[in-house]
Amino acid sequence: TFTKDRVLRRFQSTAKFRDYAIAGFALVYALNVVDAFVDAHFVTFDVSDDLSLGIRPKYFGQSDLGCSLILSFD
Repeated sequence: TFTKDRVLRRFQSTAKFRDYAIAGFALVYALNVVDAFVDAHFVTFDVSDDLSLGIRPKYFGQSDLGCSLILSFD
């Protein structure tokens, strides 16, 4: 039996899930746009073998020791 109250509750429940689905699709689409933007930004990023990173001990004087971090772009 379909009462007026039951049909109204079913309609409201369906509308709520429809709204959640639309919001979910919009969120996924927005994340896809952000991902495409980041990928386009890094298309010219240099990942060649000319990049090097070195860590060496360093003596500053008296009893002070440290660590030197060297990043070079050749």
